[in-house]
Amino acid sequence: MCPVVSKINLLTLTAAEVKGFLALFGEPAFRANQLLEWIWRKNAATFAEMSNLPLAAPAAG
Repeated sequence: MCPVVSKINLLTLTAAEVKGFLALFGEPAFRANQLLEWIWRKNAATFAEMSNLPLAAPAAG
């Protein structure tokens, strides 16, 4: 069961904090690197743009 989490601004988190956040949802640590690459290198603004991330929670919201 996923924990209830209010919206957070991923841009304000360190890489370690993103890893910890995703771990709450059972995601492996490497997923944080994928997410951060989309945000910082590819300038993705939405989860819909992040084609290699199978993250169900953000995609649903």
